[in-house]
Amino acid sequence: MEHVLAKKLSVTNKLQKRYQQYWGIAFYGCRLDRKPWKTIQGAGFSSLEYERFAADVDVGSQRYLGNRLTGWINSGLEYLIGPHVLGVAIK
Repeated sequence: MEHVLAKKLSVTNKLQKRYQQYWGIAFYGCRLDRKPWKTIQGAGFSSLEYERFAADVDVGSQRYLGNRLTGWINSGLEYLIGPHVLGVAIK
């Protein structure tokens, strides 16, 4: 399971690409724009099954910022890291 780049032409996709350079600095190299299923497909696995979905993510901002900004921060970050893939690859 991994958070991934949102579907092409979506607003989330455009925002992920726009904020990637800042995101990587703020979150120690984490990337918003990866497509791991492409890498796995090219790795020679005999079977690959995955599904895309929007995860309900709690980024834990309340622990650091208190209640005032929590809803706003969580909503914004969830929007950027919500797209996920979950799958199994067999070699």
